[in-house]
Amino acid sequence: MSDTKLTTVIFDLDGTLLDTLEDLKNATNYALKTCGMPERTLEEVRRFVGNGVKQLMCRAVPGGEDNPQFERAFDIFKEYYGVHCNDTTKAYDGIPELLQELKNNGYAMAIVSNKIDSAVQDLNNRYFSQVEIAIGDRENLRRKPQPDSVFLALEELGRTKTVFNSLNYEIGEVGSAVDNIRGEIDKLNDLKTDVLNAVQNLAAIAEQNAANTQETSASMQEIRQIVSECSGEVDGIVNTSKGLAQNIEVFTLE
Repeated sequence: MSDTKLTTVIFDLDGTLLDTLEDLKNATNYALKTCGMPERTLEEVRRFVGNGVKQLMCRAVPGGEDNPQFERAFDIFKEYYGVHCNDTTKAYDGIPELLQELKNNGYAMAIVSNKIDSAVQDLNNRYFSQVEIAIGDRENLRRKPQPDSVFLALEELGRTKTVFNSLNYEIGEVGSAVDNIRGEIDKLNDLKTDVLNAVQNLAAIAEQNAANTQETSASMQEIRQIVSECSGEVDGIVNTSKGLAQNIEVFTLE
């Protein structure tokens, strides 16, 4: 694969750089309690996070978006969390030092999160002066795992061309590997044909010399068994190789 040096690092925020779970739980429960809904435990909120705060509230509110009070609860959450997003939040041990080390070594860095954009900006400014770009949930961007916010971060870092040139090189390398595997599959298919033809020829010769003896009949059964086993073994190798090629193609496309 390519020996190109990596120059850019993009981080998630919640659960990666910052421990934000307690503040998210408090905001969730404030909204739920205000709307007369049952509150959630820390472990429940831990399971709910990961796809943006709207999804968090969809999972926390009984009935999700179908609940008539969902929008009210979501608005209360956003207002409360905007004020209290840093009450108990803290950076994980060693993270500020890691980011400083990366910056000292010339890496460009960005944060891309599904969290509300205003909170992402606030938390980045408070904790991570080393990170140049921070992008949260915005109306004109699709949330992760869609790549929109990552592409925007690369563009704002001025690294788009470098990153995509490197990516295209790696895809080319994978494509070459797929072509090589396909070549090996063709060779295996040819080998299968040659092996089967040879064994069938032996079977035909044995049949001609059988002389209706019991011993030769037993030999014929063994030969037929060999033909069947050879066919199965080669088919297995071919199918495994095809599967590997397909997996690599899927990886390339993703």
